[in-house]
Amino acid sequence: MHHTRFWAFILACVVLCYGLFVGHKLLQGPSVYITTPENGETITTSRFTVSGTSESIRSIRVAGIPVLYYQDGSFSQEYSTPRGYYEIVVTGVGRFGTEVQKTVSIWGEPEYSVASSTTESETEEDEGNVQ
Repeated sequence: MHHTRFWAFILACVVLCYGLFVGHKLLQGPSVYITTPENGETITTSRFTVSGTSESIRSIRVAGIPVLYYQDGSFSQEYSTPRGYYEIVVTGVGRFGTEVQKTVSIWGEPEYSVASSTTESETEEDEGNVQ
């Protein structure tokens, strides 16, 4: 009888340790990492991509907008580059509603290409000159 309690105690400890080992990510809560853009980066293109990875999440929002993520936790979304200083806030919501936020700051100096446009009067003049 004494040995039975000993082995029951050992079994209970093994089950508890295994449960903690397997469930530590759930207990740890969500995490979010921003890989691009880098903090303080100057962006000169008209569009840029916010990408990163996450763990133990139920949803991700970038600047308050829901973003799709892959099964491995990675996410990527393209945005128009704002002019001047801008903070990008990425929020991950865990399975139990716990939120975690990461912020990266950028400086936007987009170089937009200007498409040439013709006015109606120029088009009419050109049509009149066609032989």
